[in-house]
Amino acid sequence: MLIKKHTNFAVVILTPPLAGEESLAKASSERTSDVLKQVQRSFVVSLLRMTGSAKLVKHSFSLIEVLVFSSILGIFFIMATSVATVSLRNMKYNEHKIMASHYSRQLEDWLRVQKEIDWGGQLCDGCVSPSNFTQLVTQQGNAADNYLTKFCFDQSPILSSWPLANSLGCNGVYSLGSIFSREVEFTSSQVGGFVNQVNATITASWLELGQLKNVTSKTVFSALEQ
Repeated sequence: MLIKKHTNFAVVILTPPLAGEESLAKASSERTSDVLKQVQRSFVVSLLRMTGSAKLVKHSFSLIEVLVFSSILGIFFIMATSVATVSLRNMKYNEHKIMASHYSRQLEDWLRVQKEIDWGGQLCDGCVSPSNFTQLVTQQGNAADNYLTKFCFDQSPILSSWPLANSLGCNGVYSLGSIFSREVEFTSSQVGGFVNQVNATITASWLELGQLKNVTSKTVFSALEQ
């Protein structure tokens, strides 16, 4: 572009750009466009990488949460099972204990009736056919052990007749109600050959998970008992 000055006015003459300048501007514009495209492409790639990493981290945390929840749930079920097992075991033990107490009271009541029917008062002292309460409970032993005599009552309801005396008691046989044994041990005291008091120890036993359990009750019979 040429500017020529005259005295009263100025004349502006527009001239087209040189061929070299036009090529330079075009090349510069193309380079700028390429740079912008590269920057855009780098931004997109970085964004995709960041998004993928976030998803991976989120996915990893989800797996950890599932594992933790599963572990806690497993521990809970183990503890619940243990508590339930112990509770059932205690319930079964209490059930057996109630039954053993029932068998013990049943025999005590039966013995009390037998005592009331015929107390007797005499020692057996080698008698062949004991006929009353005191003779029956002094069949074994002697004065040194207070005429220690044992019986095994393995039937329920109890029969009207006495079982045979047995120094071994039930001898570990659990035939009462399929799981119990019931035996009674008598010791007697006498004055002048007359039995005035009989001590009875009733034991109902059973096996609970291989361990011996029992319920024991003691009672005293005497001629003057009211």
